[in-house]
Amino acid sequence: MNVNLEDQNERYNKHVEHLKDGQNNVQKALEIAVGGDFDRMGKIEYELLKKFGLKPQDSIVDVGCGSGRLAKPLSEEHKGQYLGTDIVLDLIEHANKLVKKDHWNFEIVEGLTIPKANETTDYVCFYSVFTHLLHEQSYNYLIEAYRVLKKGGKAIFSFLKF
Repeated sequence: MNVNLEDQNERYNKHVEHLKDGQNNVQKALEIAVGGDFDRMGKIEYELLKKFGLKPQDSIVDVGCGSGRLAKPLSEEHKGQYLGTDIVLDLIEHANKLVKKDHWNFEIVEGLTIPKANETTDYVCFYSVFTHLLHEQSYNYLIEAYRVLKKGGKAIFSFLKF
């Protein structure tokens, strides 16, 4: 199975466009694009980070942040730096509108990269990102996470197994 990143990105962008076309409420469509139960799942993702030791000042990279599912509940309490990355501009724009905080950024990425310097981040999370990638691509992303994590930093991920 030869799946390249450009094809995956194109399919995901088309998926988001299709959802927007089929909904009267664009905000709802953008929230559905990252899966159901936007608010409830965001709170669960945040609670998992806290369970694994997240402190209020820790820095976080949220790979595949989508429309801000984790960023929304996180923004209510978290004081540390945050970077959300995704491949879909509409999702990034929605997340940015949803969460306006100093030292919080949302960026479009190309390829399997994390736009951070070496050893600068406490947590890198990949919620439902690896579900959409080949094993080799997930491995490459984990190498990137290792690169940007501080000593003792943590990578948190979830995925659906098909």
